[in-house]
Amino acid sequence: MGQLTRRVGIPKKNLKNLFEPLFTTKAKGIDLGLAITKTLVDGHGGTIEVESEVGKGSTFSVRLPISGEVEEKGEQK
Repeated sequence: MGQLTRRVGIPKKNLKNLFEPLFTTKAKGIDLGLAITKTLVDGHGGTIEVESEVGKGSTFSVRLPISGEVEEKGEQK
């Protein structure tokens, strides 16, 4: 499991869209990083989750299986 903590925090209203391609709250640019990350983690049978509190920060947790074959749907055999 890996974790990354940011000190800004993410408003609750944005959490549901956080892993959607092109979702951003920025005035400029597009955001694909978390969508790509989720696709890669899902493809390896893992999960990615975020816990966040505005003003305190965010923690992203990534869990990947240690061994085993992964089916197309991202499910471990």
